[in-house]
Amino acid sequence: MALKSDLLRGNARLEQASQGPPSIKPQPAIEDPDAITRIQYALKQLGYLPKTLGTTDDFGDKIGIFGPVTTAAVKAFQMAAFPGVPSEWDGKVGKGTLAKLDARLSDPGPQPGPTGDSIEQTMDGVPAIYPYDVVDPTTVSSDPRRQGGLRSTTINRPFILLVFKITRGGKRYWIQAVAPPDLRQFDSAHVFFHPNPGFAGLDDRDYDENQGRWNTVFRYGPWMGSQSVAAGRKQVLFVPIMSNAQYMNLGFLGDDPIARLNELLLEVQKWVNPYDPNTPQLANLGASSFSFGISPLAMFLGKVGGSGLLREVFDFDSLFSNSPYRLMAGAGNANFKKYAQNWIAGMMMGRSFILPVNCWGTYTPPLKTPGDVHAHMPDLLYHALSS
Repeated sequence: MALKSDLLRGNARLEQASQGPPSIKPQPAIEDPDAITRIQYALKQLGYLPKTLGTTDDFGDKIGIFGPVTTAAVKAFQMAAFPGVPSEWDGKVGKGTLAKLDARLSDPGPQPGPTGDSIEQTMDGVPAIYPYDVVDPTTVSSDPRRQGGLRSTTINRPFILLVFKITRGGKRYWIQAVAPPDLRQFDSAHVFFHPNPGFAGLDDRDYDENQGRWNTVFRYGPWMGSQSVAAGRKQVLFVPIMSNAQYMNLGFLGDDPIARLNELLLEVQKWVNPYDPNTPQLANLGASSFSFGISPLAMFLGKVGGSGLLREVFDFDSLFSNSPYRLMAGAGNANFKKYAQNWIAGMMMGRSFILPVNCWGTYTPPLKTPGDVHAHMPDLLYHALSS
C-alpha cells in the first residue's frame, strides 16, 4: 500500500520498504540519505527525536545518517507502536514500522493533552523510611580476579520522596526527586535513567495520569534515592519518568537540561527547606543508567558534557541490553564506573566491576541466572556513590 503522509511519500526507497523487504537498516548499511532524513524528521515530528534536529550540532547523528541516536529513536517508536512484541523492536525501518509511522503522520488523531503550565508535588513530602536490601559496598572488588561473594545490606535511612506532576506546553511529565531530610545546600544533583518502558509493554496512553502499570517505573525513585542517602550524599537524586515518546528526547529535561535541573532544585528546596531565600544554582552533576537507559544517558551527556558540571557517570549492566551505546567506556573527565556481568575489550581496571552469576550465590536472595542478576544490578548504586 502506498505511503500517504507528505513527509514519507515520494521517496523510492521508502515506498519499496513499505511493500516488503529489504528493510532500511542502520549503519554500517549504506542507505538513501533522503530516506533517512525523512525518517528522522518523522521521528522529530512525533517527539522521538529532539526539536534541535537540523538546527544545532548536538543532535548526535548527522542528518541523513542512520546512526545510533536515530536507531535508538526508531526502537523507542517501535516499542510504543508494538507494545509487548519484542520481535518488532529491531531498529530497522521496514513494512510494519513504516505503516505505523505513516498512519501517525497522516492522521495523528485528537491530541488534547493537559492544559495550563504547572508543577504539582503529589507526595506528602515528609521523611520516611523505605527499607531496601542492596549490595554491601564492602563486598565489591575492582579486581575481577579477587571478586568474592556479594552480600546484601538493608538500608534504613529516612529520606524525602517527592513526585512532581509537570504540565508544560500542553504535555505531561513526571519527575521523582529524593533528598536527605537535612539537606541545606541545593547545588548538587544526580540523574538516573530507567530502561525503556516499552520493554515492559507500558502504554503511553496511560502515562499522563500514571495509570495502568506505570507504577512499576516509579519504583526507581525510592530504590535509587535510598542508596544515595545511605552513601551520605548531600544531593538531590532525580528520576525522570519518561514515556516511550519522550525516551530519546529526554522529556522535561530535553531542551536545556541544566536550566530544567535548576528549576527542579528550586521546587525541591521549597519542600525540604522552605525558608531558604536563596535560588539554587547547580554546581555538581552526576548521572547513571540501568540497562537500555544508557541510550538517554548518552544523549544527556551530549547536552551537559560541555557545562563543566559533570562529576560522575555510572552504567549498570547496559551490556545486557541491545542499546547502541552499551559499549560506552568513559565520559570525558567525569569519574566513570561500569558494572557488568562479563568483561569485554575496552574496559579499564579500577573503573569496571565484573559481577557474574557466581558472585551472587551469597546474596539475599541468592541469584541463579543472568536475568536475575540483571534485575538487581541497580542495587550497586550504593557502591558507586560510596567508592
